[in-house]
Amino acid sequence: MPIIKIYPSKRPVRGILQYITRSDTVPEELIRTNGCDILDAEQEFSDIARYYNKPTGAGNRTYYHMIVSYNTTYEKISPEEVRDMVKDLCQRTKIDCYQWYLAVHTDRPDHMHAHVVINNVSYRGDRKQHVKAGKSFQSTGKLRHELMEKGNVICKEHGYEHSLVNTKSKAQERLTRAELALAAKGEISWKDKLRNQIDYAKEQASSSSEFIWLMKDNFGVTVQEHKNAYRYIPEFFTRKNAASPKPCHERRLGGDYTKETIVNYIERKAKHYDNYKKEKSLVRGDLAKADERTVSRTYEQDDSRER
Repeated sequence: MPIIKIYPSKRPVRGILQYITRSDTVPEELIRTNGCDILDAEQEFSDIARYYNKPTGAGNRTYYHMIVSYNTTYEKISPEEVRDMVKDLCQRTKIDCYQWYLAVHTDRPDHMHAHVVINNVSYRGDRKQHVKAGKSFQSTGKLRHELMEKGNVICKEHGYEHSLVNTKSKAQERLTRAELALAAKGEISWKDKLRNQIDYAKEQASSSSEFIWLMKDNFGVTVQEHKNAYRYIPEFFTRKNAASPKPCHERRLGGDYTKETIVNYIERKAKHYDNYKKEKSLVRGDLAKADERTVSRTYEQDDSRER
């Protein structure tokens, strides 16, 4: 499903652009921009802010970082299609009134995703989007809901049914003040690290017991089962440091990280793989039978010639 996250930031634009372009290693064909040049986006973001007399010094909002990821386990979505779908998503919402810089990351083919850096200040107005030129960007619940709905429409248009998300579900990730503060600094919280570890383990696992083993073996995280729910216990933790990992119940991570969701995902993945193996086996069987018939006809022809 197209999972969409938006984080505000007060850090310099240069750092986030270096990150999403992998220090200029992301190929240019997987990059798209709006209202700015690929090579000079940082300066042009700043120029718009200054033109509309928006503060640009330390402590002021500079950009928003949006991450859009797709289910590429069941559906083989190319990096170019991810680029086009996310570009379309930006163009169909108020995001297009702002300068934005899009880059696709392909380091995890099973979890293809795009990063979009959005300038905090709009460079043009749009009556339909209720945006005036020079307006500061706001990431509201209404906008996130709109992004998910339009993301679903775009997925359907491209024929990707597995990448649909339930826009009415309230089981979304909720960011604490500490997580928002880290996001504003461009840093990742321990909860996001845990979510990434869970994402990796569930992709590799073929059963719930293997998922639990992978979490322990790879990351030192013990997964406890209690009342049909998961609780994650890191190998080392301290309650005094807010930035360090802590024991965490599944409900603090969001609906995508409950025991039920993880187990169902692993079972669907295993079933999908089993069906693939059966289909492959049937194809091999048909080919073998075809070869047998060909050999048999050859022998019959040779035999008739000898007669």
